[in-house]
Amino acid sequence: MESAYAHRVERQSLSSGQRERLRRSIRSSRSGRLLYGKVVTPEEDAKLRHLGQALETVSRWESDVTGSQAAGAWQTAPGSELETDDKLAHPFNVSPVPWSAITAAVSHLGALRDSLFQSTGPAEVRARIHTHGQLTLVRGALENASMAFWLLEDDRSVERIVRRMQEDWEEVRQLEVVRTEVGSPSPKTMVDREKEMTDLLVKVGGDPSRLKKRPGYGEIVKLAGASQPTGAKTAFVTWKACSSVAHGELRGLIAYLKNMAVGSPLPGMQLNHVTGNIDLMSIGGMIAIGTTREALRLYAKRSGTNIAI
Repeated sequence: MESAYAHRVERQSLSSGQRERLRRSIRSSRSGRLLYGKVVTPEEDAKLRHLGQALETVSRWESDVTGSQAAGAWQTAPGSELETDDKLAHPFNVSPVPWSAITAAVSHLGALRDSLFQSTGPAEVRARIHTHGQLTLVRGALENASMAFWLLEDDRSVERIVRRMQEDWEEVRQLEVVRTEVGSPSPKTMVDREKEMTDLLVKVGGDPSRLKKRPGYGEIVKLAGASQPTGAKTAFVTWKACSSVAHGELRGLIAYLKNMAVGSPLPGMQLNHVTGNIDLMSIGGMIAIGTTREALRLYAKRSGTNIAI
């Protein structure tokens, strides 16, 4: 559950002897495993148990979303809102975009469950806390569930199509950057794509000037977060904190992870114990699960398909 990092306060060169002493200090800080009750408070234990119970729902979603497609949950029923959206927006079908985001959210939640809890006996489960990786999974689940919610939440078909086109413009723009970098640009230019997309927006009665104005993930997370009991602000702050940790930011590590100074092995250097933030992971996981549930509910509503929610 713990790791160590050394924070350099100022630049300085190290002799071979100093480097060896530092390595010994870090090895010493990592040695041994503390008992669960020594590092997890009763309040944290209760939150972990609550999160574990909530993650049990993910197994049901996996069978419909990331498992066999025999269930057909991704399909749109004849006469449903999404079938109408798909026909109006063809060839830019609307329904695959939120379904792809839901798939990613469920996959991230499943990975969070599997990394966090391991059954070690008939009536025993071991919880393993990672400092960074699990918060990265929470962030991925929350982002994708929020994206699916944003794509589906408006009752107006035209608005859903506009948002789908905004997302497609962002995706194709990013993909073209990669294709250009590897020396394989698309035969269709971005100018061609823009005209194709704006023409479709005009055709369905949308505003073509909005094509390149997709909201950032922060705004999307806030919008979806407003549907959760914790509210938009908590969803946004949780997403920002998880993103900082996911990017490996030093300031984020200090601000959002539990850490304790354990000494100064060298002048100008601080050695710290760092442990995972169970509170952040728990609340982030619960918001991500709730947002995924709401996204699935909206998909079922718009598609006319039965989904186990």
